[in-house]
Parts: sequence; C-alpha cells; structure tokens
Amino acid sequence: MRRVQPLVFMVASLFLLAQPLAGQRFPAFGGGEVRAGIVLPDDAERAVGIGLEVDLGRFLPLTRVFVGGLGFDADVDRLIGERQVTGDIAVRGGRAGIRLEPLGTRAFTPYFAGALNVFSVSADADQPGDQDDIEAVYEGTYLGLSVAAGGVYPLDATRQVLGFVELRRAFVSTVGHWALDAGLRLRLRSP
Repeated sequence: MRRVQPLVFMVASLFLLAQPLAGQRFPAFGGGEVRAGIVLPDDAERAVGIGLEVDLGRFLPLTRVFVGGLGFDADVDRLIGERQVTGDIAVRGGRAGIRLEPLGTRAFTPYFAGALNVFSVSADADQPGDQDDIEAVYEGTYLGLSVAAGGVYPLDATRQVLGFVELRRAFVSTVGHWALDAGLRLRLRSP
C-alpha cells in the first residue's frame, strides 16, 4: 500500500492542477498520426516498425496526451542456453503517454514524450526443435516504459498537417529497443 500512495497522490495532483484551466476540454480528439521507421531491438535483428497514434488533446499547458499502437517483426539469431536459435518474433502493442512541447507550438516544435507500453510477442523458430527455447525467451505479454525526443514541422499554411521525426527508447524486458520514426501528423484542433 505504501508504494501505491505516492502514485495516487501524483495522479490526483495532476487532476487538481488541470481543473482550473479555462476552456479545457480533455479528452478531446485532437488529431492523429501515422509513423514508420527503423527499430533496433536489443536481442534481435533490425526491423521496420509502423504505428498509429491518436491525440487526446491538452491536459496541462504545453502537454498533449496520446494513445496509439505500434508493431514490428524481427529476425532472431542468438544463443539461447547452449543452442544457436534462429527464427522470428512478431511484436504488437500499444502505448499511452504525454508529449511535452517545452517551447509551445512554433514553426519547428521540439518535444519530449514518455509513455507506458504493453507488448504482445509471438515467436516462431526456424527449426521445430528450437520452438520451446525461442518461446521461453520471447513469447508473452510485457509491460514497460518508453521515452522519446522529436520535432514537428508544419507542412501547410494552416499548421494542421505536420511532418515529424522521433527517436525513442523502449524499456520493455525481452523486447526493449531503439526506434527512429518519421511520419505525418494531422492536428484537427488549433495548437
């Protein structure tokens, strides 16, 4: 119980701070994005990742809340126990987090993000005799965190269509990875 109290206090404080903001409407669909990029898993080969996100609007000044899904498939060629195992993994997951825009919305807007991630991983070995080994290491559902830094640049005069680049590190036990994404963001509400 003692471990939960600081978390409850922090979440309650954020809600109390957010209430007095004039004109605040949270959650509110603020747009969405598509992304693709290179994923560098800690214990698998380089892969291509894709994802979608939904902007839920502003929560506090200079912050936006988002939820999304992402995934990648990667080849595995590693020593598991005393055997060299090859195969592939399919990683599918979701994340929810907060994006901080410390300089506000500008022509070029840098941002930092933090998110809670959940990934479901399935694994297939190339050799039938290795299936149990690869499943023991990779198969399952994993919870973790990610941090990211990126930048957004408007592609039209209304500043509703934006291009972005993001470098992300996911701290998730078996499928921790680096990712470099680029994509398009559509912002439906004024920044």
